[in-house]
Amino acid sequence: MAPPPAPRCSLPARLVLAAHEDPRLRSRMFRTELGFGAAGAALLELALEGRISVSHDEIVVRGARRCPDPVVDLVLERLLFAERGHGPRGWVERLGPDVLEGTRDQLLDQGLLVPVRRRILGLFPVHGYALADTGPRRPPDPAVTWLLDALRRPAEAPRPECTDPVVLAVRAATAAAALPLACSG
Repeated sequence: MAPPPAPRCSLPARLVLAAHEDPRLRSRMFRTELGFGAAGAALLELALEGRISVSHDEIVVRGARRCPDPVVDLVLERLLFAERGHGPRGWVERLGPDVLEGTRDQLLDQGLLVPVRRRILGLFPVHGYALADTGPRRPPDPAVTWLLDALRRPAEAPRPECTDPVVLAVRAATAAAALPLACSG
């Protein structure tokens, strides 16, 4: 009898797993940015499947049938039932926290991530996630590589081969999140 097939990893799941291999991106300080990347990955997956079309200023839903991945399906549902449209950056910023949370929950359920609890200076509890030791990892595909690059270096010019509006939106949202808030008062 053959073992059951490994669960299919969505593009957001592959991005979150790849980001947890990078010490800078798994820091709690980059939670917002990682959410932007996960939302961008969900939008890219929908675009690659032909369910949405994306331009620099709008996203149009082309197909409404359910997605095999529940997190990506949630993104499609939000796009379908939105009261008004937004461009890729608006959707990346709105969907980021929910997509990251849903993707992490899936990865925890599949045993690919494990919760980590520790204390800083023996006093302050810190909760995070670590990769489970599940054997060899496959190299990231180009979409994941482009999104990781946008998260690591948002202020730099994108690679010439990466002009996808979703990746550019992730880059812009990440760059904006890195700017310190100023108060003139």
